Amino acid sequence: MVSKKAKKGVAAGAAPTAAGAAPTAAGPGDQGAKGTSVGPDWKAILLRVGGVAAIVWVVALVIPGWIPKAVAGVLTAAAVGGLLWFNRYMARTKALGAILQNAGVAGADKEAAIRQIQSQFGTGDAQAAMAKAQLELQLNQVDNALATLSGVDLSRQMVPIADQVRAMRATIHLSRGEVKDARALVDAFDFGKQQDTKTRAMLVAVAAEAWARTGQAQKASDQLSLFDPEDAEYKELRVQLLRARAHVCVYRDDVRGAQHALNALAETNPFLMGMFAGQRHVHPILEREARKIAERSGAVKRQSKHMRR
Repeated sequence: MVSKKAKKGVAAGAAPTAAGAAPTAAGPGDQGAKGTSVGPDWKAILLRVGGVAAIVWVVALVIPGWIPKAVAGVLTAAAVGGLLWFNRYMARTKALGAILQNAGVAGADKEAAIRQIQSQFGTGDAQAAMAKAQLELQLNQVDNALATLSGVDLSRQMVPIADQVRAMRATIHLSRGEVKDARALVDAFDFGKQQDTKTRAMLVAVAAEAWARTGQAQKASDQLSLFDPEDAEYKELRVQLLRARAHVCVYRDDVRGAQHALNALAETNPFLMGMFAGQRHVHPILEREARKIAERSGAVKRQSKHMRR
């Protein structure tokens, strides 16, 4: 039997590491956790916006009539509003990153961080919800994390943010064998709206696994092949991409490809086989191969010996 430690690792680590859903990709904890948070270059941003506004007004003043001036005024107001929104967005991101960074390892610290998020941010804040869900997953409070994410009104979020919330929810469902629920979420992804390559790769990995496990393995393979898990650019997403590849290969009857993906995961940590062995609705071949690798690595024996002690 695959170790409880492995299964716990799946529950805590399977989801697109949080808030950003992929915090692997664009979560509020990314920069803060590394202690290298860099704020936006406001001078450069203001110069660009100011330059565009100046051109708009020059054109508006050259063209006779009041309509060009009105249009220029509306565009200027929209630009100012956009800058104010962006400033608030960056401030929230920085604050959430600091909370995650200070959450520590102990469960009590993470519980305190969750309470801090609840007190400082509204229930409808998608960024805060993803950060809170990340902490709940680390505490193995999977039901709580899913409830937190499900409480976000996706219709009121920008598409890139909404898709990151969907990705976290879908990954939790996949780890619980609830593939139909995951499929409904990934089918709503709008990949074209994700400008960040890593975030797009994360979404594809989640979607590919859901597609493969619900009868569309070829579609999953076509999309997943665009992202190489060994590419240094996707280092933080390597486990997620390899996990998806294992599922996609086995559903395409490519057992050798699935074995290769599993072996690559085991090289990182043999306990990652717990993502496949002993989980609900995992392809039997994938579960069998994962058990073999875990047994060969000695991880199962080591855990059994530890439990006897």
